Amino acid sequence: MTTLRTTMLTLLPLLAFGCGGGDKDEDTSTTGTTGEGEGEGEGEGEGEGEGEADDPSPFLVEGAITCADNPSGPSSLVSDILVDDPQGADTISVEETTIRVESSGVVLHQDVMPCYDGTCLWTLRDDVAGGVDCTTGPSLDFIIDLVDEDGNSSGDIAVAWQ
Repeated sequence: MTTLRTTMLTLLPLLAFGCGGGDKDEDTSTTGTTGEGEGEGEGEGEGEGEGEADDPSPFLVEGAITCADNPSGPSSLVSDILVDDPQGADTISVEETTIRVESSGVVLHQDVMPCYDGTCLWTLRDDVAGGVDCTTGPSLDFIIDLVDEDGNSSGDIAVAWQ
C-alpha cells in the first residue's frame, strides 16, 4: 500500500502540470481557442442512421383522394397529390407509379397513377370498379407507390380520403 501511495504522490504533480498547471498566455482575441499541442490519432467510423437526407426515394409531400360530383353522370374519385424526389420531382416515373384501392386488405382496384412535375393525376369513375365509388370512398384504403426513373421506390404510402 505504501508503494502505491508513494507512486501516486510522485505522479500527482505531473498530472496537475499536464492539466493546465503550467504557464498560460493571455489572449485577447475573440476566437476562443489558443495553444499548442502534439498528438496522434487514428480511427475508423461506420454507422447507420435514419434520415431523409441520404434516402434517394421519392416521397409524398401532401395529398388526398376525394369525390368529384358530376350532375350529368357518374361521380368520380380524383387525386389531389403532390410528390417530390431528391433528384427532382420531374424524375418520378409516369408509367411505374401506382395506386391501389383496398378494403380490409383486399385489393379492389389497382391502376397506374402518372405524375408530372410533382403532381400525380388519377381519376376513377364510380361505375368502373366494383365497390370503389364516392359512397364507399371514406371507408377504403388508398395506397400509392412512387417510383423514380432510377427505380427507387417509396414503398406503400397511405393517402387519406378527404
